Amino acid sequence: MIKEALLYDRTLEMVREKLKSNELYQQYNDLDQCSVTYAEVIATLFQPLDYDIRIDNILYRRNYDYSYEIDENSIPKKNYYKSYQYDSEGNINMILYSCEG
Repeated sequence: MIKEALLYDRTLEMVREKLKSNELYQQYNDLDQCSVTYAEVIATLFQPLDYDIRIDNILYRRNYDYSYEIDENSIPKKNYYKSYQYDSEGNINMILYSCEG
């Protein structure tokens, strides 16, 4: 019981430190892959991007404003699966949208 309490205490302290330094990342896996509508995908492109985005085979870089260049015909009007690509440290580095069905 003491061992578990010490482990809990160390874990809690680590989380507090990570929160202070803004280094806490949420983990995602295939179970967290969600379905989004075409409208949500298009709306995402009309706002500043936090990450690079890949919609099927089209790459949108986060440091560029695509709001004036969106070609809606190049993005199929279907629902999409949203998932994440991670770097070697487990941080999100790209958001992936792939057509459902």
